[in-house]
Amino acid sequence: MTDAAPQQHRKEEKFVSLLLHGFLVARRLFLPVIGMMLAFALAFDTTTQSITLFDEMFPSDPWYLRPGYWLTTAHFMVPVIFFASMLTNRAYGAGYAFGQLAASWALVGLLVAFLFPVLDPLLDANPLPSPRVLTAFLVALLISQVTNILVFDQVRGRPWWRAPLFAVLYSGLAFCVIYYPVAKLGIDPWAHQMTVNIAVTAFMAFLLLIPYALLRPLIRPLPGFGGA
Repeated sequence: MTDAAPQQHRKEEKFVSLLLHGFLVARRLFLPVIGMMLAFALAFDTTTQSITLFDEMFPSDPWYLRPGYWLTTAHFMVPVIFFASMLTNRAYGAGYAFGQLAASWALVGLLVAFLFPVLDPLLDANPLPSPRVLTAFLVALLISQVTNILVFDQVRGRPWWRAPLFAVLYSGLAFCVIYYPVAKLGIDPWAHQMTVNIAVTAFMAFLLLIPYALLRPLIRPLPGFGGA
């Protein structure tokens, strides 16, 4: 009996410790998950906003090689999803960034399942892409997000711009080389589109350094995660 009481007490302390740690993790991830969900929504909402500016700047024949045929604002918004992950990675490390990723994808899945009866009539007017294209996009996005977290975590340090720049470049490249051959092979001139999208990603990688630099003083890393 004398050994049972201390053992039970240790179990209770362990449970309370795990509970408190869970609350801490949830508190730290609340805003990052909201941020990533907003980035998802922004990218989805701009999928139909075609960009025709480059058609006038760089006219090309045949017509289907013109960026306005397929390029949308969403192509510029995908790196914003990586940006949301990098801020979490900077502050709390790769473990929290993976938690943000898992929670965001789970919430998106639950929202889609819950809202599907509401969305179903809307899909009649704006149907989803084919299963091939949709699967290619989801797989490419997931792998590119994982790449973003790993690259940022590996190269973080000084100079501060190295981690966010390389993380967006490598994750964008991973997205393009997976998505376009799988989704577009035999349908569209995928090599041309992939090249343009890589250029878009490179542009966004440099552009996102501006808000990243502005947010660095506000989003401080935990001890042991300095540098980037």
